[in-house]
Amino acid sequence: MEAGIIKKLKVLRKTPIGYMLTDGVEEVFMHNNEALYELTNNDVVEVFLYYDSERRLASTMMIPNVTKNNPGWATSSDVIDLGVFVNIGINKGMLIPKDYLPYDKNLWPKENDKLFCILKEKGTRLIAKVVNNNDAKKFSLEETIKVDDIVKAYVNRINDEGYILYTENLSIIYLHKTQVRSKLHLGMEVEVKITRIDDRGIHSTMLENKENMIDKDKEVILNYLKEHKFIYEDVTPEFVLENFNMSKKAYKRALGSLYKERIIQIENNKYILNILDNKK
Repeated sequence: MEAGIIKKLKVLRKTPIGYMLTDGVEEVFMHNNEALYELTNNDVVEVFLYYDSERRLASTMMIPNVTKNNPGWATSSDVIDLGVFVNIGINKGMLIPKDYLPYDKNLWPKENDKLFCILKEKGTRLIAKVVNNNDAKKFSLEETIKVDDIVKAYVNRINDEGYILYTENLSIIYLHKTQVRSKLHLGMEVEVKITRIDDRGIHSTMLENKENMIDKDKEVILNYLKEHKFIYEDVTPEFVLENFNMSKKAYKRALGSLYKERIIQIENNKYILNILDNKK
């Protein structure tokens, strides 16, 4: 019998601690705790096959959200050095190994985050992994999303360009790293505003409008200046993104506003706090 799938089996006999089930060729054990009701010999039941803590094939009448054949939503539970356990709807958690997670552990799911997963078999273990975009598309449901809509979604992939979000119905939404002010992690629930829909997909932002964002951006720059004393006039977009987590355009807009308000000044090709103005 194959682990990670749902199968109909017949009750062969009852034991003091559970039941022996069979497909007519092989037998598999089901503990009393995994039976949803009292069974009798020859009953046919639908069960999920998995490996128990001793890595023996076992069965449960709890039908999971996720199998080897059908991906589904899973909720993260325990985070350990080896990876993150997710709850798929049975008593046993499934591990997403660290090999399938970002190198930076700060980007790993936290407790109760949601991921769209599928199961894989590795030896006598079942593990989980986040479904890739192409496979997610196969299971997407019809959903109407328009420009300017505010949409709830979950971070399911992270790459150099930013974040890939899945809605509950598996619409795929792209969130560029310049369109968010704080780092997101896998499984995190977010609300985004749809900015563009084109041949490349659905694009979004987590930024407020320019008028509301500029004050927050100015505060970020001021905090940096208070700590580091200066910023060179000529900086790269990479420097801006790494130190201020904003686009070069947003950075220049906030910097220009600070300069016009005489909060900062230019000295020796560096932006510094306007000491005279700050003494008033």
